[in-house]
Amino acid sequence: MSVIPPYKSMNPACLSAMPSAMASVMIRPSSSLLRPYYTQITLTSSGARKTQTSLQAKAFLQENCLDAANPFSSHKQLQQQLIALWKTGSETERAIAEICLRCYVSHQIVQVCIELAGRFGLRGGFQLSDLLPLVLDDAPIAWNPNGLLQPSAEPDSPVYRAFAYDILGSFDPSRNTCLSTWTKRKVFYHRELNAFLQERGIYLISDWALLNSATTGQIRRTLASRYALTEAEIQQACQLLESYHAIYSEQLRQVRSRGYRGKCPTPTTQQLQDIAQHLQQTTGQPCFPLQVMAQLSNLAQKLRQRQPSTEPLESVDVPAAAPDEAEQNQSAFLQHYRKALVMVLDRAIAQVICDRLQDLQGQRGQRDRQFLKALHLFYAQGRSMGEIAPLVGMGGQPQVSRLLKLRELRIHVCQQIRERLKTQLYDLVAEYAQERSVHVLSSQIDSILDAEIDRLMTADSAEASTANRSSQGLLAQRFRRYLEQTMTTELAA
Repeated sequence: MSVIPPYKSMNPACLSAMPSAMASVMIRPSSSLLRPYYTQITLTSSGARKTQTSLQAKAFLQENCLDAANPFSSHKQLQQQLIALWKTGSETERAIAEICLRCYVSHQIVQVCIELAGRFGLRGGFQLSDLLPLVLDDAPIAWNPNGLLQPSAEPDSPVYRAFAYDILGSFDPSRNTCLSTWTKRKVFYHRELNAFLQERGIYLISDWALLNSATTGQIRRTLASRYALTEAEIQQACQLLESYHAIYSEQLRQVRSRGYRGKCPTPTTQQLQDIAQHLQQTTGQPCFPLQVMAQLSNLAQKLRQRQPSTEPLESVDVPAAAPDEAEQNQSAFLQHYRKALVMVLDRAIAQVICDRLQDLQGQRGQRDRQFLKALHLFYAQGRSMGEIAPLVGMGGQPQVSRLLKLRELRIHVCQQIRERLKTQLYDLVAEYAQERSVHVLSSQIDSILDAEIDRLMTADSAEASTANRSSQGLLAQRFRRYLEQTMTTELAA
């Protein structure tokens, strides 16, 4: 089905007669930067890619934008000028700007599809040629003999709005970094593309969408079967999800009833406060927004383990729409907090293992080497203690258990985390929280740390007692990383 461009006419003869003011405001990028703006990638009827050059766009860009003496510029600057002309310029200006933008978007769509095919094609059994027809649906730019931008659809044909127009129409250069970022986001959220991937077992979904569609029944089954949690712990998780639905999901439904069709955004600061308040009213226990955010993310990760084919949007580096200042601060805080947690956890694990090895040195039977090898087999290879026993020269599971003392090991690691992370958390709160909230948040730090440590301990303990362990918990992952990367020499000796 063909596309009718919104601006149907442009005479190339007008290019040389464009207002001098237009030329004066256009920036002057290098020739290599200009090429995507005058070459368009489309698909033939057989599905093959075809690149064509718009001589009109090339002539205009070279005449009005290219300055050999000033070859450095950015896509963002050029796009801001083209978008401004496309929206507010004369008919001629709008037409040439549209051509340039459609060309550029076609290149970006192809690049995103190449990324998707490279990452998921083998697993999903598809190729680049399967993805492109879903999103690369713009018609080739055509000019008639009179020099007019020619409609590509017959007068009586149904008018189809190409995906490129959706991308351009929703792009706001004042809020989004650049058009390539926005194009990537729109492609990853494309309905037909997601349906195609889901048919092949690949789900690009955010934590918030995953929780929005989850039920307490799913939560119960997942936690009971994979983590062997107590009924009280499962009930707490269900209450958390119910509070999330009561605040976040309900507000999202209200917004969608007014026509919003976007994806599930990150909860705002106010929503987190409301969820915490709702949860506190339900449980009678004090709850804090940052604690709620961490618990929700943790719950979403557990659900992903139930659905191993789901891919979090963060893992494919999907850019988000520009948030307000409060949401930016919240996002930055969480990002730095997670980095600090991993760094502190790595140091704590290294310190605790070294302390344990020092305690075991000199004992008969090279107990230090037995401990290190057993710990490696447990965390890095997922072996059970019964399987480990003969590999380290022990009689059975009880001996390995007494050697490793996993519960004691976890406690010591978590004590180190508390001591090391507390100072960093105070600094992060002071840096990112609003001034009026610093005192309140600082008073919550102990509770936040308690919740984080409890989460690490519970997840690792539950996973350690589960058959066919997958080492998905953060504590297990960092133990495995340390043992694989740092202890290779000792284990091989």
